[in-house]
Amino acid sequence: MAPKVEPILKVKPLFSVLDTAVTAEPSAAISPTVVFILGTLTSGETSWPKRLRSGAFLMLAYESASVIHGIGHIVSSRKANAPMDAIHLAAPLPRTVYYNNDIPPESHIMRAVGGPIMSGLVFLVSFIGRFLTSANSASRELMNLFSFMNFALGLGSLLPMPFIDGGSIFKWRLVQQGGRTPDAAAALVEEANLILGGLCGLIGFIFLPFRFWKTAVAFIFLGAGFILAGLGKIGK
Repeated sequence: MAPKVEPILKVKPLFSVLDTAVTAEPSAAISPTVVFILGTLTSGETSWPKRLRSGAFLMLAYESASVIHGIGHIVSSRKANAPMDAIHLAAPLPRTVYYNNDIPPESHIMRAVGGPIMSGLVFLVSFIGRFLTSANSASRELMNLFSFMNFALGLGSLLPMPFIDGGSIFKWRLVQQGGRTPDAAAALVEEANLILGGLCGLIGFIFLPFRFWKTAVAFIFLGAGFILAGLGKIGK
C-alpha cells in the first residue's frame, strides 16, 4: 500500500476501519474497474455470464485484500506508537496517510511491514481454507482468487519502489544502518529502481525471441514500473 504523507484536507470520510478514517477520490474507481475487466477477459470460462462472474470475483478479492492489507498497517503503526491517520482510496493504489512523520527509522519500518505481514497471513489461511469448498464451485473460484490476491499484494508490496512498503523499508534501513540522511537514502532507492528497471527490461527482451510472451511482457512491464518510479514519475 502506497504511503501518502501529505494531509488529505477537506475530504469527508466514507467510513472507518478500526477507528481509522477511510477517504476517497474519484480515481479510486479506476483500479477495481481495471481489475474487473482483466478478470473477465482472462477468465478461462467460455460463457459470458461465468466470465463476468470471474471478473466480479477478482474485483471483490482485490478490494477485500486491499482492506486487509490496510488493517495490517493500522495495527503495526499503533505498535510503533505512530498511528495511521487515514486510508485514502485513489489510483493506482490505496494510500496510507500519516500526518506525523517525525519518528525514528525503526517506527517507519514497523509501520511499513504490517501490510505485507497481514497479507501473508491471510494468504496462508485462505489458501488452506479454500479446500473446505467444493471443487469447480463458485465458492472455490472466489477463494482461489482471494488467496491469490492476498499473495500478490503481500509479495508485490515488498518491491523496493519508493511509493510502496518495500521502498519505505529499504529507505529507512539505509538511514538506520547506513548512517545516511533520509534524502540521501531516498535518492539511493531511486537509483536502485533505475538499475532494477534496466535488468527487468533486459530479461523481458531476452525472453521475446523464445516466444515466452507473457513472461517477456511481465518483465518489461515491471521494468517500466521500476524506471518510472526511479524517475519519480509515479507514486508522487
